[in-house]
Amino acid sequence: MGITDLLTGQHVVVTGGGSGIGDGIARLFAAQGARVSVTDLRAEAAAKTAAAIEADGGTATAITLDVTDEDSVTAGLTAARATHGPVDAVVNSAGAWIGGSVTEVSVSDWDTVMSVNVRGAFLVARGVLPEMVDRGSGRLVMISSVAGLKATRRAGAYNPSKSALLALTRNIAIDYAGSGIRANAICPGVIDGTGMDHTVRAFRNGYTEDYQRWVTELHPLGRLGTPEDVARCALFLASDQSSWMTGTSVVVDGGCMTGY
Repeated sequence: MGITDLLTGQHVVVTGGGSGIGDGIARLFAAQGARVSVTDLRAEAAAKTAAAIEADGGTATAITLDVTDEDSVTAGLTAARATHGPVDAVVNSAGAWIGGSVTEVSVSDWDTVMSVNVRGAFLVARGVLPEMVDRGSGRLVMISSVAGLKATRRAGAYNPSKSALLALTRNIAIDYAGSGIRANAICPGVIDGTGMDHTVRAFRNGYTEDYQRWVTELHPLGRLGTPEDVARCALFLASDQSSWMTGTSVVVDGGCMTGY
């Protein structure tokens, strides 16, 4: 993929960039000319994505970052700025899924899911918003889920966390619009082959032909999503192509919400 110019000269931080949706976003953004700080809790995963970007002629740096830890977020963003300069955009893609109804998930499970999916996005936003306010521009893209828009059985921690992330997005949008900052969210359907997909399938006994047929049929377009499907929407929201959009959520789900 050749380098084009939608994000040329822009410094973008991608959390959870070492795999799945985050990896797809980091690669596409780099192909569009961005300098990408690939952050992940797993150092080797971040390094693998960054190396692949560099091999394709892009610019990327791997940063180990725990989105649930304020000191780690501060240190990671400081390292990102030291390499690539001020942060122009952030994509919060780090996520966690633990299955179970409200009485099945433990308090520890609840805290883990909320910490990664909500606290993490909150801490990263807090870490970049002051500089964006000072510069009068910035974009935040939150990776939520269709699970933040509808209920699914035995997801008593995950669904509330993704709904909360949508609320956080709206609050950032309305509070910082006057400073030239935009915040939007993406709600993907089932993205095939990601770590989260494997976790959900293991919980729901999903490695069968019947399950594959059922979960595919939930998406009227006849296939599950790919990280690239989400990445293309994230690129739109992180670029000036969406300059009159803020505080909204874009559903990228192969028609799942419509068919549901």
